[in-house]
Amino acid sequence: MIDSLTELYNKDGFFVVKDFFKKNEIKLLLLSIKKIYINQFKFLGYPYYNDDRSFDLCIKRLFREEFDIFANCGKHVQQGNIELYKLAVDNNLLNLLKKVGISDPHMATRPVVMQNSKFLAKQSYHYKTPAHIDWESIRGSQDCIVVWVPLVDIPKDLGPVCFLPGTHNHEKGITFKSIGGFMSIREENLGDQYGPYEQPEVELGDVVLFSSKLVHKSGDILNDDIRWSCHFRYNNIEDRDFIERGYEFNYLYIPKTKLEE
Repeated sequence: MIDSLTELYNKDGFFVVKDFFKKNEIKLLLLSIKKIYINQFKFLGYPYYNDDRSFDLCIKRLFREEFDIFANCGKHVQQGNIELYKLAVDNNLLNLLKKVGISDPHMATRPVVMQNSKFLAKQSYHYKTPAHIDWESIRGSQDCIVVWVPLVDIPKDLGPVCFLPGTHNHEKGITFKSIGGFMSIREENLGDQYGPYEQPEVELGDVVLFSSKLVHKSGDILNDDIRWSCHFRYNNIEDRDFIERGYEFNYLYIPKTKLEE
């Protein structure tokens, strides 16, 4: 199976592995993420009844009424959720990365949790990212790879990620434009040698691996649900170009007080 996945990855720039993680493991991760929001719901007196519907209503209310608290909850999820980090360093996942060519994987950025919904965004590009490649923001190893993990079932109407097969091999011909400070792809300049986008539906337990140089974008969310997912980015610390660039590091994590000085 690995040989066929590697061949598919080299050709298209992405592949899906069904039932890679245990469903219960992912459910527990999502519960640990939601807990920090739930603590605030209870403190603020929101009508939370320990079910998905009331959670969705409460988090949307938190976003509208207490945005700073909403943002702080998200920051603590990204920074310190132990279950999230455990998933990112899962041995089976790291072995899969090695088998597709990342000989010595290192985390390129912190794990990221996404709760995509038009009700949890101030701008459309906050929940529906335009076509882009991740490598432009990371600038890590040339073979930097992204692992995308759905935390709920994501059928077409919940907007699975759309991938443009083969574009990972031709990133030098891709030009960019800025949308709200976000470096998106000028799709009109891609020509007709690519396409169409592929949008695999994914379920709890699946993982998607794709090249950080592959053109991709968010799918359209056609309902009022929240698309919960997380993604991890890995550099290959043995990549020769990365070594020659002095292990360029494009992210700065510093206290807010330092930004204010």
